[in-house]
Amino acid sequence: MNTILEFDLEQLIAPLSLTTFLAQYWEKRPLIIKRSRSDYYTGTISMRDVDTLLKHHRIKYPNIKLGKAEKGGFSIELLEGMNPNEIESYGVPLLYRLSRAYTQGDTIVLNRLNNYWEPLATFCRNLEQFFTCPVGANVYLSPKNSQAFPPHFDLHDIFVLQVEGSKHWKLYDLADKSYSVVNDPDLKADQDIYLEAGDLLYIPRQYVHSVCTTDSHSMHISIGVDTFSSKDLLASAFAAIDLPHSLLQEAVPISFMTQTQPEYELECRFVSLLRTAIEDITVNRAIALLAHKFIESMSPLPRDRFHQNLCEIDQDTQLQKAQGAFCYVMKHDTQVSIKFPGNEVFCPDYCEPVLQFIAETDSFTLRSLPNVLSESSKLVLVRRLIREGLVTVVKES
Repeated sequence: MNTILEFDLEQLIAPLSLTTFLAQYWEKRPLIIKRSRSDYYTGTISMRDVDTLLKHHRIKYPNIKLGKAEKGGFSIELLEGMNPNEIESYGVPLLYRLSRAYTQGDTIVLNRLNNYWEPLATFCRNLEQFFTCPVGANVYLSPKNSQAFPPHFDLHDIFVLQVEGSKHWKLYDLADKSYSVVNDPDLKADQDIYLEAGDLLYIPRQYVHSVCTTDSHSMHISIGVDTFSSKDLLASAFAAIDLPHSLLQEAVPISFMTQTQPEYELECRFVSLLRTAIEDITVNRAIALLAHKFIESMSPLPRDRFHQNLCEIDQDTQLQKAQGAFCYVMKHDTQVSIKFPGNEVFCPDYCEPVLQFIAETDSFTLRSLPNVLSESSKLVLVRRLIREGLVTVVKES
């Protein structure tokens, strides 16, 4: 059994080394790890935890769905009979209807449970800090002898954690992923895999798969790693260009959509703008904008924010970044900011070495901070970062 605070990619793929995984499997081919340890994922989530979530968190559609291959996958039966005038409860399924659907062969799908359940939030944040991209956790509860979806592929990488019961996976190594090929009833699997509690399956994005249960129920977590692509970086680069306002706001010709070929003048203007934009593009600005967007999408993890004694901090007080506080330092003319989940703190530009040090360091003291600030200024800054949610005082054991 692992401590969820320490559960990260290395623990997830153990006993395989991180180096081997990245070199031989990541984005390349599936990985199956059989453990014969049914308690390996204890502390993540259980069937009983799901009962608690459904009862007390009032999870709404589409974060809760039903899936059944006979119905083509996801269905909206959960919405039937609901009163759309009851805004607060609309989309929250009745528990007896969920139970009935489950006993009739439907899989219950709980999307983005990392937004509701702290152990999964912590685990996903650990992976987000490693992969530097959004990571989400979906949970699938399947009755025995059921199939939720026909063969399909996902646009993100997936780690499948078999928590309870067992499930039968089929993997298809297909170059052609067209609908007719993927849904061919005679499609032959390249790999047949039975996952039992404690096992792991990694599936690269766009790798076709299907899954069903046989004589056992199943509960598994699907960790989706939504990596940023080269296209995302290019889009960020163009969004970050700093061309004169007049160039970007000039209207295109009124008739530009109705012509078979674009006007020569418009084509020349487009090429000229593109050349000017490329001259202005820098990879640093593109990365900064992508980082800002990424961190903006994160929620801060729960922490002991109301028990910090700011008066007891001295030069040797042990400090650390708050749990899950992935951060990024950005320049803004005469200011610099440090962006982290839930907040952004702006400082004069001469504070950049200190903020960069904090961003790159897990734990520190005032004395260890770069000496571009006086001792009193360091104290003022750290107290502010504690109030704003980035830094915490390490508790003595």
